[in-house]
Amino acid sequence: ENGVSVFPEPESGKESIFSFAYQWVNRRPHKSLFFIPNNGTGILFKADVSQNKWYGDFSYSRLIFDSFTNQPFGPFIFYLRGKAVSLSGTPPAQERVGLTHDLSFYLPGTAGTGGQPENLNPRGWSEDEPVRLGERVVFGTAELRLPMFPQLPINILGFTLGSLSGALISDAGNAWSSGEELGDWIITAGYELKVAFQ
Repeated sequence: ENGVSVFPEPESGKESIFSFAYQWVNRRPHKSLFFIPNNGTGILFKADVSQNKWYGDFSYSRLIFDSFTNQPFGPFIFYLRGKAVSLSGTPPAQERVGLTHDLSFYLPGTAGTGGQPENLNPRGWSEDEPVRLGERVVFGTAELRLPMFPQLPINILGFTLGSLSGALISDAGNAWSSGEELGDWIITAGYELKVAFQ
């Protein structure tokens, strides 16, 4: 059920993509913010346009809005993030957006996905629905983070365990196509423990 068969068959072809982006981030550049940032706000607007009149086999556009904020709240840090993606036109099948159970991969600190496509995976989402795809997706996450230890006195094969933190988490999202009835929102909640290796 969670294999490749739940995704549309990839389409091959040539395409040219013109991208326009605006990013604004307000965050102190300090090494203490690398693992668990306790301040900062940012937004990203991006538009990708592909036209077969210019070059290639596909004509479509993709609009992306992404935002985050980290706010101190007593001993806690409140993290909130929202992302929305909209597709229009005739993109290749593999460009459809949505929610999956694929592992979300993020680089340390503020590097994000390193320029690779992001897997939007609501943590704790029931395996009964392997994937939800469409032309539009909305995804949000909220976390109440608690830094516990700045560094643990444990060394494993030359790696030192760094900062340890816990968090109460909640994810919410939905994906749909134009003309389709909007399905139930996926809302999850749980907790996490995170540790950094140095």
